[in-house]
Amino acid sequence: RCDRPYDYGVKICVPYQTCTPGDFIPRDPDVSLSCSWKCSDDGKNWLKQYDDCTEKIEDIKRYCEGNVPVYEETTDTGVKIQYRSQACEAGCSFGFCITEQNSQCLTGDISYVQGSCKDINGCPSPNKNYDGNCLAECDSNGEWNVVQGCGNVDFFGNWTESERLDILLTISEFSDTLFDFTGPLDFKRLEEYNIVTTGFDAWMASLFGNYQRDEDTLRFCADTRYTTGFLGDIVVNEINVADCGANKDTYAHEIGHHFADQLENNFTGYQIAVGCELHPFSSERYTFAKEQPVSGYGETNCEEAHSEAASMYLTQPCPMKDEFPIQYDWMKDNYFEGKDSCYLEQGMPLYQSVSRRLANLYNQIKSSYRAAKADIQRKFLALQGKVPKFAQVYAGHSGPSIGPFELGTLKSDVTSSLGSPSSTTKEGGLTALIFASSASLTPNVYIFDEANKLVYYRLGQASVPQEYNTPKSFSNIFGNPEIIISSNALLDSTRLLYPRNGFSLVVDNFSDRVLLYEQFKPSYLQEYLDTWGKDIDRTKTLEPLVTIDGDINRDSDVDIFDYNGLVEDFGSSARSYADIDTNGKVDIFDYNLLIENFGS
Repeated sequence: RCDRPYDYGVKICVPYQTCTPGDFIPRDPDVSLSCSWKCSDDGKNWLKQYDDCTEKIEDIKRYCEGNVPVYEETTDTGVKIQYRSQACEAGCSFGFCITEQNSQCLTGDISYVQGSCKDINGCPSPNKNYDGNCLAECDSNGEWNVVQGCGNVDFFGNWTESERLDILLTISEFSDTLFDFTGPLDFKRLEEYNIVTTGFDAWMASLFGNYQRDEDTLRFCADTRYTTGFLGDIVVNEINVADCGANKDTYAHEIGHHFADQLENNFTGYQIAVGCELHPFSSERYTFAKEQPVSGYGETNCEEAHSEAASMYLTQPCPMKDEFPIQYDWMKDNYFEGKDSCYLEQGMPLYQSVSRRLANLYNQIKSSYRAAKADIQRKFLALQGKVPKFAQVYAGHSGPSIGPFELGTLKSDVTSSLGSPSSTTKEGGLTALIFASSASLTPNVYIFDEANKLVYYRLGQASVPQEYNTPKSFSNIFGNPEIIISSNALLDSTRLLYPRNGFSLVVDNFSDRVLLYEQFKPSYLQEYLDTWGKDIDRTKTLEPLVTIDGDINRDSDVDIFDYNGLVEDFGSSARSYADIDTNGKVDIFDYNLLIENFGS
C-alpha cells in the first residue's frame, strides 16, 4: 500500500494498518525540503504536513558585487567563494557578466544578454529585447556566441540565479527548431504547489457548490499547463515549479510535456518507437511492447514515459544509452539534432560548452534515485496484475448506449460491421478486439466472453458522440457520479465512475472534454474495482459522492426524488442505487434506511 503522495519524485509504500491515528514523523531540519508526516484520523493514510517543511537549502549561489560575478558554494567543510578575475566591462546581472560585442571575454565564460543581441554571434532576433532569458558563452577563440534557446522561455516569480541558469541551460540542449513550431515557454516559480481551478473543477463546483480537491493528497513539485486560443489551439505552455521541483531533472521532464502537447506527430513517433499502447483489458494501464520506460513513474502512461526519457537523456545519457537504446536514439534524433549526449559526457571532444559541463554534474546524484524509484514502482504495479474475475454474458445494462453496439452483441456482428481489428488479444477467457481510431492513444476496444458475446467496450475521444463530449451530458441524465478519482489513462485527467449504471468516463481536467468512455454490466463499486477497474491507482484518493444512505440520485440530500427512485426499483435485483445496503435486492431494508435519513 502506498498512501503517501510523491515526495521529491519517490512514493513511499507502507504495509496495511501500520499507521496509528496521532502518529507523527518529524521533519529532518538538516535536509532540504524535508516535511513532517501525520497519520490520518482513520489510520489509513500518512498525510504530508506542507506547512512544516525545512526551507530549501541552496548549496550554490551566484550574485553580483558591483560589476564582479560571485560564485558561492556551501560544502561540508564550509563556504567557498570565488570572484571573477576581472570586473565585467558591460556590467553584471544574475551573477554573470552582461554580453556586449567586443567586450572582454574569457574562454569558458557564460553571460546574459540584456537588451538587444545585435552584433553578437548567433543573435536570433536583433530587434528583440532580452531580460534574463538569453545566454551567451565565450568560445575557444575568445568570442561571445549566443547560446541556443535564446528567448525561448519567459520567467515569472522569484527564481534564484542558479535556478534561472539551470533552466536556460536545459532549454539550450533542445533543438531550437522545436521551439520554432511550439513557441516559447512560461516558467512560473511557486513557493508551494497550489491547485489551479480547471474547467473540470468548475463543473464539479457547479454540481456540489463546495466541491474542492484534497490538497494534502494532490500537491506536486511541478506540472505543465496550457492555455488555448480562440480555435482551441495551444497558445503557450506554463510550467509551474515549487521548491521541491527546482532541479534540472524536473525542468527537462516538464519541457518533455510541452513538446508532447504541441508536437503531436513527434509524440506519436515516440509511442510507436517504444510500442506504448493502452492495455486492451485495462483503461488505466499501458503496455510497452518494444522497450520499457526508463523509470517506474514512466509506466504511468505514454506521455510520462516520454518526459522521463527526455529527462534521462540530459541527466544520465550513458546509462540510458546502455539500458534503453531505442529511447536514447529516438531522443537524440528528434529533440537533440543528433548530438550524442553520452559521447559528449565522456569528454571525447577537447572543448565542451559550459552548458554541457554543468549538465553532467547531475549524473551521479540521479542514478541511485532513479533505480530506487523504478524498483518501488514496479513492485507496486506487479501487485495489480489481476485477471478479471468474470467472463459471463452481460446483455442487460442501464447506462447510455453511445457506442454502435449493445452489450450481448455477437463478435461476428461487430466484425461484420467494423471489419477486421488491428489486433486481437486474449486474457482470462476473454477476447479483446482492438480497432484503431484517430486518437492514437485510445483505440476502440470491444471485449467478448467465451460465448463470443460483447461484455465490455471502450471508446476513445474521437468515437464519443458530440452530444456526450462533456461530463455534464452524463450528469444531466444520470445525476452525479458515485466516485471520482485522478486517472492515469491520460495526462491531467479524472475518472468519473457510474458503476451501477454500467459505465465510467475519463475527463480532461482543462478542456472539460470526455477523453474516454467505457461500458460494462452494471456493478457495485467494489465489483468494478475488482474487475474492469482493477488497475485504478488505489493510492490516489477515491472521492465518494454518495455520502448519505438513501441519497439515490446523489444530489447530497435525501428527498422525495430519492423516495420515488426507490419505489420505482422496489423488488428489483438489478445493481440499482436504490439497493442502499448492496445486498443484491431493493427491499424493505433499503426503504428503512431511506426513511431514517429522509430530509438529511
